[in-house]
Amino acid sequence: MLFCYIDIMQEAYTINELELSINNKCNLRCSECGFLIPNQPKPALTDNIIKEHTKCLEILCKNGIKIESLAILGGEPTLNAKHLETAVKAFSDLGNISKIEIVTNGLNPKGITENTLGLIQKISISVYADDKDFIECWKTFVSKKAQHINLAFRIQKEWDINSGDYTVTDNEAQKMFDECWYKKHCVSIERSRLFLCSIAPKHKSDSDGLLLRESTTRAEIISYLSRKDALHHCKNCIPQMHIKKVHGGVQNDKSNLQNLMDKAKSYFNSIG
Repeated sequence: MLFCYIDIMQEAYTINELELSINNKCNLRCSECGFLIPNQPKPALTDNIIKEHTKCLEILCKNGIKIESLAILGGEPTLNAKHLETAVKAFSDLGNISKIEIVTNGLNPKGITENTLGLIQKISISVYADDKDFIECWKTFVSKKAQHINLAFRIQKEWDINSGDYTVTDNEAQKMFDECWYKKHCVSIERSRLFLCSIAPKHKSDSDGLLLRESTTRAEIISYLSRKDALHHCKNCIPQMHIKKVHGGVQNDKSNLQNLMDKAKSYFNSIG
């Protein structure tokens, strides 16, 4: 067991929301994908992404850093049920994480095993098409299988563009950093680094992250998380520039979103 204890003599520092990706693959090809699918860089330095992420979480725990909510993402985290279950088990064994959440498009429900359901506290589903039956199927499934889970739906009809060659001034970048939504909600771990947001690592701006090593100190972690200066990537953070909105869920290839939703509903009906 990997259980990590926080020194009770040491005042804990809490990260309200931390997210990490366990893969960079998805069953969708959404236009202007915020995760940069299909070109998202690998979220780990090694082939054993779960071990790498767990080591980083242990370093945070050792330094008295609590995590109120840990969100597991991809890509799409449900594509490999065994991989997701292994990740959830490893992370739930740590003593500094209050809640575990899976963020999914909901199109591959068979990728969430009963063991996984028993270890998580929340499922957030991004819904990209108007299908009330799809939502009701998920509600029924969770009410029967795991009533303890908080089920949330993100109805995303439009979102910010993520691509293009745009740059702002240092002053504008600092203002964007000061007002950044991602900084408040999307502290991330990727490639053994702690990031203040989820955008910089997706663009492989690794110099903006804090490398988590055994020698990393509590003071270094807290100093990084409470920094006041903009990241280097802020000058190129297109979503935070809010240049324009696009329709959410539009597919860049021949993927049939409704067909995938219908398959998910068929799966729910097959298990009763």
